[in-house]
Amino acid sequence: MRGRDALLLSYRKTGTVPPALQNEPEVTELLRFYFESFAFVSRFRTYGMSGPNPIDFSTIRDYARSIGYTTSGDILFFAEVMSACDQVYLEDYQRRSKAESDKKKKAAPKKPSARK
Repeated sequence: MRGRDALLLSYRKTGTVPPALQNEPEVTELLRFYFESFAFVSRFRTYGMSGPNPIDFSTIRDYARSIGYTTSGDILFFAEVMSACDQVYLEDYQRRSKAESDKKKKAAPKKPSARK
């Protein structure tokens, strides 16, 4: 059990509303649409040696067309929203990767120094 479900269970057991539920943002239908669209197009990203690459514009454009966007203005707006979501995703990936790398460096046993 994770996230919201764990918070709800805590609330049911204790009767106290956790702060995360008190400050829970409202997810509008439009926000849900963009999030689900991003989750879908994100599945088609490529990966390199250092992790995920940005989602190709052609992938976003093709998806936009497939869901009914027809004008170049609408397609470009949709692409901007998807690119903004992607930028946040990529920055979060880099932050998490660095944190994991730093954690491994701290946990690695130190090699004894050679004395002459």
